[in-house]
Amino acid sequence: GHRLPDKFAGDVLNRSYLNQYLIGDFERAFADAGFRYESHLIPFQSIWAAWSRPLAAVPWVREFVTGYAWFVLRP
Repeated sequence: GHRLPDKFAGDVLNRSYLNQYLIGDFERAFADAGFRYESHLIPFQSIWAAWSRPLAAVPWVREFVTGYAWFVLRP
C-alpha cells in the first residue's frame, strides 16, 4: 500500500516519537500550550520497588522509578 501524507508534518516536536518523551517533556509541552495540568506518577508495583515511591518527586530520578504516568489536562 501507499502511505498517506502526514497532515502534522509541519509540527515541530523535540522528540521523534511520543514514547520517547520524558515526564518533563510532557510537562513542558503542556505548559507551552497553555494547559493547566495535574500529573499522576505511578511507581512500579513491586514489593522490592516500594522504596522508590518518595523518589518519584525528584525531577531526574522520577524518570527511572515511574512505572507509568497519566496527566489530567485543564483548559
